[in-house]
Amino acid sequence: MYKKFGEIKYILILFVIFILIIFSIHNTISITEIINKSWLTHHRDDIVFVYNSLLYADGLEQHYLDHPSLFTFLIFPIFYKLFYLFGYLDFFGLDGFLKSQNFNEGLNKLYFISQLIIYIFSFLTICVIFKISKKFSSRNLDSFIITVFFLISTGFVAASNRIESGLIAFFFYHFKFLFIFKICRKH
Repeated sequence: MYKKFGEIKYILILFVIFILIIFSIHNTISITEIINKSWLTHHRDDIVFVYNSLLYADGLEQHYLDHPSLFTFLIFPIFYKLFYLFGYLDFFGLDGFLKSQNFNEGLNKLYFISQLIIYIFSFLTICVIFKISKKFSSRNLDSFIITVFFLISTGFVAASNRIESGLIAFFFYHFKFLFIFKICRKH
C-alpha cells in the first residue's frame, strides 16, 4: 500500500511541475487567459489538425494525407463531440462550424479543446515514462528524476505546446511497452 502511495505522490508532483511548465509557456498565471487564447496566436500548421478533424467528424475526405496524423484526426472529433454534448461548443463538425454565428469564437474553442487534448496526452505520456523507468529502477525517486529530465526536455516542452500528432503517436508507442513488459513478466 505504501509503495503505491509513493508512486502516486511522485505522479502528483510531476503533474504540478507540468502545470507550472504550461503556465510558464503561456507566460501567465491565469487559466482564463489560456482558455480564451486567440487561435491567431497558435502555430500556423496547427489549423491543419483542427480542419482535418472537422472534416473527419463530418465523414468527409481529409486534405492532409501525406502525414501520419490519423490518431489525431480520430481523437479530436471525439472530444469535439463531447464538448458539444456538454454545451461548450455549438457544433462538432465542419458543416456546423461553417454555419456558426461567430467564426473567431468557434475557432478559439476548437483550438482550446485541441490543446487540452494535447495536454492530456502529454500528462499521460509523463505517467507512461515514469512507469517504464520504474521497470528499470528499484526506487521511485530514480524514476521520478528520469521523468523530470524528460519533462523539462526541449523536445517534450515544444511538443506539448503544439497541436500536432507527434506527441499522441509517442504516447501510444511507449504505452505499448507497458503491455510488453507486463506480458514478459508473466512468462
